[in-house]
Amino acid sequence: MSFGRWTPDAHANTIAVTANTASASASLPPTTGEAVLITNTTGYLAFVAVGPVATVNDLPCPAGSQTVLQCGRYASAVSAILQAGTGSILFTRGSLGAN
Repeated sequence: MSFGRWTPDAHANTIAVTANTASASASLPPTTGEAVLITNTTGYLAFVAVGPVATVNDLPCPAGSQTVLQCGRYASAVSAILQAGTGSILFTRGSLGAN
């Protein structure tokens, strides 16, 4: 089932958070996009959050997967924590539109 088409912001930069078993965060640049495409490039389960601190109770993002999170255009920080290991979680601002 498809819920919409992902469109990155014209001026969006991908933010990389180097995550491990302690929460790590990064600032999001100002944008008009109301969603964030999250890419887990690691071989480990990640938990991600909009805000400065992620916990293992936040949104799970399986190893090697992508998910889109509606967060509003005023979100200013993202964070991630891994179940194990170390690796990069990528965050790209954009929008979800109709198919």
